[in-house]
Amino acid sequence: MRPPFRNYPLSLRITLLLLLFITAYSMFPIMVIMVLNTLGFAEATENVLKGVIETPTEVNAFIVLQAVGSLGAFAVTAMAFSQLEAGNAAEHLHLDQKPAIQLLLLGVAGIIVAQPIISFLVEVCDKIPLPESLQSLKSVQQTEEAIMKKLMDFTSIPRLLLMIVVMAVIPALGEEMFFRGAIAGNLLRSRVSLPATLAISGFIFALGHLQFTNFVAIWLMGAYLGYLFYVSGSLWVPIAAHFVNNALAVILKYLFAIGVLSSDIANDSVPLWSVAISVVLFAAILRLLHNNKANISFRYPVFDEDEPIFEEQ
Repeated sequence: MRPPFRNYPLSLRITLLLLLFITAYSMFPIMVIMVLNTLGFAEATENVLKGVIETPTEVNAFIVLQAVGSLGAFAVTAMAFSQLEAGNAAEHLHLDQKPAIQLLLLGVAGIIVAQPIISFLVEVCDKIPLPESLQSLKSVQQTEEAIMKKLMDFTSIPRLLLMIVVMAVIPALGEEMFFRGAIAGNLLRSRVSLPATLAISGFIFALGHLQFTNFVAIWLMGAYLGYLFYVSGSLWVPIAAHFVNNALAVILKYLFAIGVLSSDIANDSVPLWSVAISVVLFAAILRLLHNNKANISFRYPVFDEDEPIFEEQ
């Protein structure tokens, strides 16, 4: 049986994907709230929804909402959509493709050496004044930053491991399945050029984070993760790179909190010499990734002999 979304045009498929995302993004937090209310955490949940996160109970309630909401909105949406589009979600998202070790290591190395570039772009964007009509974007980001500061206020190993799961493991899995597996994969299968695919999927990735000062940096990171997906043919390579990027941020916050680091590196100014070195190393890694590209095509499964296969260009 041919999946129902298989022959829809690209614009309709992307629209359906976004509608599924909006539905899941609304449903899963509501389900979590109902469960938390039933368990006697109604007051904490209500405060979290108002943006008030002060007590340990409120912090824990937010962590549960964040984890389940992320899994539901991104991972479940991507799996459901891929099943309706191709009939085999794991294969369609390239979760069944075992990555080449050299590509996996290069992908992770790339995200590490790019950290000075990312920090520099955040600094530059932070100095750009926003027009009055867009000041609300900065308010949203400031609220998120205040919440993150509260979440990162810990010094215990168990909480560190929990935050790595919530802030690194779950986003890496869910967001890569959605932004790279579902969105970038659809663009590649529909013969959209590689530069356009990376630009579009990276832009949507940045847009989804609602962070003005980080927008360009997240866009660049999204494009890089899309390139890793393209050259490796496996979703596990961008998942690994995404995980390392987020886990590194959590670990550095932890090291600052326990006094190992004298300053919060995320707030430090980036020396231009380190940005220059980062650019050179990042370019070299991109070249190595290009030279070691896996011979894997992005295509739809064939359901009858006459059905065309759309391969990457």
